[in-house]
Amino acid sequence: MAQRIGLRAFMDAAGITCSQRLGDLVGHLRNLTETRLVALIGGLG
Repeated sequence: MAQRIGLRAFMDAAGITCSQRLGDLVGHLRNLTETRLVALIGGLG
């Protein structure tokens, strides 16, 4: 979703004010590789 609407719009819609919170949320996802987790938060992994 963030790729389609842009990360800032995604964060605003989700009520996330700090990119650190994205890392906190992604940390709760299971069965994902580190590369996939980094990609989910917009990293280059």
